[in-house]
Amino acid sequence: MTKPATQTPNSAPTTDDPFLWLEDRTAKQSLDWVHRQNEITVGELQGDPFYQASFQTALDLMTAEDNIAVGAAKAGHVYNFWQDKTNVLGLWRRTTVASYKTEKPDWETIIDFDQLAAEEGIKWVFGGASRLYPDFNLCLVSMSPDGGDASEMREFDIATKSFVEGGFRAPASKSGFSWLDKDTVIVSAAFDEADKTESGYPRIIKLWKRDTKLEDATPIFEAQKEDLAVGAAVEYDGDRRYLVLARTLNFFASHIFLRLPSGENKQLPLPDDMTDTAIFRDQLVFGVRSAWTAPDGTVCKPDGLYSLDLARWVETGAIGPVETLFEPAYRVSIAGIARTRDRLVVSLMDNGRGKG
Repeated sequence: MTKPATQTPNSAPTTDDPFLWLEDRTAKQSLDWVHRQNEITVGELQGDPFYQASFQTALDLMTAEDNIAVGAAKAGHVYNFWQDKTNVLGLWRRTTVASYKTEKPDWETIIDFDQLAAEEGIKWVFGGASRLYPDFNLCLVSMSPDGGDASEMREFDIATKSFVEGGFRAPASKSGFSWLDKDTVIVSAAFDEADKTESGYPRIIKLWKRDTKLEDATPIFEAQKEDLAVGAAVEYDGDRRYLVLARTLNFFASHIFLRLPSGENKQLPLPDDMTDTAIFRDQLVFGVRSAWTAPDGTVCKPDGLYSLDLARWVETGAIGPVETLFEPAYRVSIAGIARTRDRLVVSLMDNGRGKG
């Protein structure tokens, strides 16, 4: 394989690492260097005699009309994003749960991204949508203009199948957007360097009110520059709504907070490496990556699942008894948890095989 060329700008500092200047990942010379290395790599790959046949096989598999239409169920509908040889940029669509169970579901197109590209002259790449609970008709749609990490956000109404005129809209960035309520959007901001961590991810959480400017959104939570990122999510437990804020220190450690009605951000009294968290029936359900002894003496172990009285903690600050929901078992690990209205679903891997 051709050896990548080493090129260091004249402005690079004296160092034993000849590539330290690449730390400035958005600098023109850094990007130019990456493009040159990509050209070398692509040339090597395309020069392989099996390349074209392998590429065509992969493309045929990705665009086959008999692929399984994997969907997400919301309020009586199953939502799916579909791409094939005709719909290159894809269709965001839905069908009823009853129709989805049939051999040939009757799909209703929500957004045709090939049509949108033809209308606007931009090949938008769908990046997902945050839907407003409980009817899920209003959406915050993320679309990348070039397939990169930066996405534009626009408010969309599924009932009218149109973008909301004068609705929420934000320029392309690595920011995140989700609903607090129909007139308030939670913004994980990464618009400029002040908003970002050193890793380039959102550092500040803001609340953006309808009919106001994005730059006037109110900051409610911040991480340190050296942290990895911040995040926010809304959890519903019956009629209760919780705004959960996360200060991610690294890929394996986070500080999790609840935003209380008083405006206080109250940190959950759990270890930094907690995992598999959910709020269900007034209980905070959680797991841990390393063993942790709760104040009541309960030993929480990796691949176990535990809970504590969340309402009691919010009111008194005391954790109270910790209940063991799932005891770790040999060769069994927790793959994830999910909630329905009245059930907590635990996905397990048993000796490499999934089960629930």
